[in-house]
Amino acid sequence: MEDISSWKEKFEICVYAKKLLDKLEYLNTKVKNHVDIEEVKKGISMLVNITACKCVSRADPYYSHPIEVAIMLAVFVAEEAPKLYTSNMINAALLHNAIEDTELTEEVITTIFGLEVAKHVEGFTRIKPYGKISAEESRNLLIQ
Repeated sequence: MEDISSWKEKFEICVYAKKLLDKLEYLNTKVKNHVDIEEVKKGISMLVNITACKCVSRADPYYSHPIEVAIMLAVFVAEEAPKLYTSNMINAALLHNAIEDTELTEEVITTIFGLEVAKHVEGFTRIKPYGKISAEESRNLLIQ
């Protein structure tokens, strides 16, 4: 995995990232607690870096799905549970499949984004020793 420390110099806004960042900037005008856009850009950079060669279809890169999830989560949380509307929550959504689909580990996420993000990502990891978690279990993780 590439060193993330120089992410700002390498950051490029793709159409998916632009959609998320535009939505967050809009939502930041509607809530008291603002998401840290720079911190989310770091999450996007990490996501794009670790999934650069993966695709979900011929047209869409792998990272399109986690970014769409982050958009849906941001809108839902900003409207329904604004105190949970944080850059940590958005970054957890961006990295929600990372542990099961890439070489990224919980330890690396902790080092770069902190324990809260790492625990959310680990919680969202659907493949557990006892099987996959359900959509309901995923939803319940949001309100813990």
